[in-house]
Amino acid sequence: MMTVGETQVVRELIAHTAEARIDRTFKEKAGQWIKEIVGAVRNWLREKGFAELSKANTSDIFYLIKKNRTY
Repeated sequence: MMTVGETQVVRELIAHTAEARIDRTFKEKAGQWIKEIVGAVRNWLREKGFAELSKANTSDIFYLIKKNRTY
């Protein structure tokens, strides 16, 4: 699991993104940001010994992030 601090950072980034005005450039930047978040989660999973779980598809990674927010 992510630490409390890591979880808070992800929550703040998501909140900031949700508040921003959406335009084409923003959508492109958000898409890149989301890919980076998923990559960071996969890297964290590998570092913590969950190599097989790090191979999960993007939807499953998003689900893991969402479930982590409930704790």
